[in-house]
Formats: sequence, structure tokens, C-alpha cells
Amino acid sequence: MDSAVKDENHGEEEKAPRGKGLSLWLASIFIVAEMAGSGVLALPRAVADAGWSGIAMIVFCGGLSLYSGICLGHCWSIVEERYEGYKEKNRYPYPTIAEKAYGTKMRYFVSFCIDSTLFGVAIVFLLLSSQLIGSLAASWGISFCYWILIFAAVLWPLMFLGTPEDFWPAAVIALATTVTACVILIVLIAEEIADAETVSHPAPSVKSFFLSYGTILFAFGGAASFPTFQNDMKDRTQFPKACTFGFLSEITNF
Repeated sequence: MDSAVKDENHGEEEKAPRGKGLSLWLASIFIVAEMAGSGVLALPRAVADAGWSGIAMIVFCGGLSLYSGICLGHCWSIVEERYEGYKEKNRYPYPTIAEKAYGTKMRYFVSFCIDSTLFGVAIVFLLLSSQLIGSLAASWGISFCYWILIFAAVLWPLMFLGTPEDFWPAAVIALATTVTACVILIVLIAEEIADAETVSHPAPSVKSFFLSYGTILFAFGGAASFPTFQNDMKDRTQFPKACTFGFLSEITNF
């Protein structure tokens, strides 16, 4: 009887939230910060090319990404319930989910997809950041090619950090700068709205519609990192709530 009580208490201790890790709100900030920058830059052009249907696509694609995040959160909870060894921190939670569902080959396939996606996204942001700074600092006479090397050198030390728990201030700063930029942009637009001329956009074509659809999907394509955020949370069962809060904030921001 005593041993049974001890085992039961031990199981309760394992399910209890950890002392360290991301809180519910900090995990939500990570979700918003990961996608806010690309969305703010890419979505205006996408909506202009898709017409009024672009707004509906933003809500639709955001809902799909939210549903994917919630499903991934439940999948990791199932892995923890069935395999005791995965209740500790795991550096590769998404491939682990794939392995437990379909075997080792699927683990390698998912790892390849994640690495390819993150590598491609990193290149896009590196080129985009270099182009923007190069335009703002054109008087400095620094070539666009050199700005790429400068940004790569600045960001390189951050690659040595382990998990989101180790660099949570970066998410807060990213979200704060994005929101600040949006507020400044809205204020400037409001100041010029009286003198603005009526702008006419061409009717959306099949090509522009699907190009816009791809851009909107790209803006919400952060699911590869969701299991990592969940794995760093104090209470991993709260991740679906973090996803919901994060995506509601994200769509509101857009």
C-alpha cells in the first residue's frame, strides 16, 4: 500500500510544472515575435494583390496555423504520457513526435524539412535586413554585400545559445520593435490621410491570388518551432492556450 502511494505521489510530482522555463505569456510572446516581423513586411503587398479576399485568407491561414500548433502541443503531451524519458527537456521535440508516430525514417524526413525551412527563412531575413539597412544608410557608402556579412557576424554569436529559454529577451525586443514600428506607421498614415490621393489597385488575377496565398502562408509558417517553445515551458500542458493567445494577438496586429 505504501509503495503504491509513493508511486502515485511520484507520478503527481512528475506532472507538476517545472520550477524553471517559459511562462504562458512568455511562450505567447515567442509565438507572436517569431511571425510578426515577416507578416508586417509581407502581408500589405499580399493583401493588395489579392484584394479583399486577402483579409479572409489571413484569418483562414492564421486559423490553420493555430490548429496545427494546438495539435502539435497535444502530440507532445501524448509522447510524455507514454514515454517517461521524454518528460525532461528535449532538443528535438518535433522529430521525436514524428519518430514515435511513424518510425526513424520519418524522424529524419521531418528533421530535413525543418532544417531546410529554417535555413531558407534565415537567408530571406538576412537579405531583407541587409537591403533595408543599406537603403537607410546609403550615405555611409557600404555595399549591400558587405551589410550581409556585417549582419551575419552580429547574429552569429546568438547561434551558440541553446533553447528559447536562454534568449527570451530577444523575443520581447522583437515584439516591442515590431509593435513600435506599426504604431509609428499608423500615426504617419493618419497624418497624411487628408492629403492622400485615391489609390486604385488592379483586379486580382489567378496568378496574383495564389502568389498572395503563398506569401500569407509564409507569414504564418512558424510551426517548426512550436514544439521547442512548448518543451521550454514550465507547464507544457498550457501550450494550446499560449498558441491561442499568441495567434489572436498576431491576427490583431496584422
